Amino acid sequence: MTTTAGPTSTSSTSARIACTTTTTTAPSATWRKRPAQPLAIGPPDQPGETSTATAFLDLFVPGYVHYDIDHPMFAGKGGVPAGACQYRGVDVFCGPLGLLGEPDHLFHNNGDGSFTDVSLHAGVSDPQLRYGFASVFADLDDDGWPDLAVANDSSTNYLYRNRRDGTFEDVSYASGFALSEEGRAQAAMGIAIGDYNRDGKLDLFVTTFSDDNKTLYRNEGRAAFTDVSFRAAIGVPTIPFLSWGYRLSRFRQRWPA
Repeated sequence: MTTTAGPTSTSSTSARIACTTTTTTAPSATWRKRPAQPLAIGPPDQPGETSTATAFLDLFVPGYVHYDIDHPMFAGKGGVPAGACQYRGVDVFCGPLGLLGEPDHLFHNNGDGSFTDVSLHAGVSDPQLRYGFASVFADLDDDGWPDLAVANDSSTNYLYRNRRDGTFEDVSYASGFALSEEGRAQAAMGIAIGDYNRDGKLDLFVTTFSDDNKTLYRNEGRAAFTDVSFRAAIGVPTIPFLSWGYRLSRFRQRWPA
């Protein structure tokens, strides 16, 4: 299990970032200061609440697959076509394609040690049952409110824009984050955030399974993103590798003039 968090660049940028984790196990929620499962820790409901004693963090848990251990899926059995579960010609365990996905969950912090599942009301329950793998809260449109990005395995990604009323708007396709530059859904494994080009806007970096490039989404403003992976020269070198957690970090103290 690998954990990724927000960048370590400027304090103004870091303040807009919550936390994200990635893991190879099925999602589950644990209320800890440093979560050990694929959940995102959300900022309080109102901007500026972090300075008060009544600020409480919410949790978002992406669902992965629904698997019935008493009725496992095998190629050539139970309606699954023979040869349907192969990787490079070798028979492997079926999934995630062919398996049912699990819904996502947003847990509102009640402030008394308990949480309320507000996924349906907030509009982030994932009725399409995509294979959620990693998530992060961050202010991606610079309006002072935390938005939500969800990286999905073998299916399109989600980007939810905060409506400032306890609900989110699904802008996944309109934002450009749902698919790669080629219009493909990728097998996302992890997600990192940071301002890689120092323009004051948070960008998104998504890791993927092997034999596919890792994807850098440049924030154009107002939560509109452009896949610049190959233009940034990280497309080709990253294709062979299976990647999990990534982090955007600054390795030199000063940027060139």
